Amino acid sequence: MTELNATMQQLKDLADQYLRKTRYDARYNISYEMKENFNRIYFHDNRFPHMSEIGYLRYMNNKFVVHSRLIKNAKYRQWRDEHNQKECVKPERALKNLIEFMRPLSMKEVSKEIRELAKDKEGSWRSNASRSANSVIRDRLTVPKIVEEITHLVALGVEFKTDEFRNLVNEGLALYAESKRVAEVKTDHNYVHFMPDGRVMLGLRTNHTTAETKELAPEEPLPEEISNNLALLKMLGSKEFLPEIGFKKSDTEYIVFTPSVDTPSN
Repeated sequence: MTELNATMQQLKDLADQYLRKTRYDARYNISYEMKENFNRIYFHDNRFPHMSEIGYLRYMNNKFVVHSRLIKNAKYRQWRDEHNQKECVKPERALKNLIEFMRPLSMKEVSKEIRELAKDKEGSWRSNASRSANSVIRDRLTVPKIVEEITHLVALGVEFKTDEFRNLVNEGLALYAESKRVAEVKTDHNYVHFMPDGRVMLGLRTNHTTAETKELAPEEPLPEEISNNLALLKMLGSKEFLPEIGFKKSDTEYIVFTPSVDTPSN
């Protein structure tokens, strides 16, 4: 192994002290990667290898710089590096900044992308249900009244003359009822991540807000309301969506839908 330059050795010493004090390497599998050409050390949360680094430490212009997504420096615009970094001269201060801001990834951060994908898929499902109804009953503004009148005439045994109105009876009423039902469906999006070592990370939600995060050992069972829908999702291909069941991003990441507490009872 080649000998490190003085600057990199100092950065490495800080990184080692940070891991010894936080024990993040043992608790969260945090590691660092040295880039000697740039006088930088990158920190990684190895539980989630598909995510980018959690931040870096470097030495520039006689200052230690800690760069982290948790730092929000209001003096600078969000797209500038300075927005997400703190500078200091003393290594002791740099160590404090590392401990404060170089934290493992949260369940919210890890699940953000898949939650957005699942939300988009569910939104498309709702929109498609509405479009299907309105493609038969053309004018959205008069849909409720048209349905009310058609339903009344059907109950009276009226036989409709035109194909258009017969189509409303045969297709439109059922599609309209389904679109109303879909509009009232409220789901909580629960994040499920299967780790390489067999553990399962859960981000459970209640009424659309994060209620609980869990880490299950390989032998621990999943909550029943999660496992039932998860069994169906496992049969899907990657990035496939099943209405009212959930979304599968890959064989290790899922959003599992459960009824929200404010879902109207049938």
